[in-house]
Amino acid sequence: MPEPPRTRPEAGAAARLAPASETTVASVNSALQRARANRQPAAACCVRRPGQPDYHAFCIDVLRVGHGEIAEVISFTPRLFPAFGLPWTVR
Repeated sequence: MPEPPRTRPEAGAAARLAPASETTVASVNSALQRARANRQPAAACCVRRPGQPDYHAFCIDVLRVGHGEIAEVISFTPRLFPAFGLPWTVR
């Protein structure tokens, strides 16, 4: 199981989490927000139940890029949303 991104300052500059971008893409039942983890591109994924106004934290997908291609997608539980500066819900 992959190790979660490091969030402590002593982990070094390469391990710092960048705050989420303002870019959000939403559909009827899901929303994605750009983020970065350990200098890798990431997406914060939120889902919305039918009939509900808010999207709720679901997972964070980190893309490991190698040789110009996506080599691996590593998913983390929503408990890391605060480490990324992300809200639990999005309207």
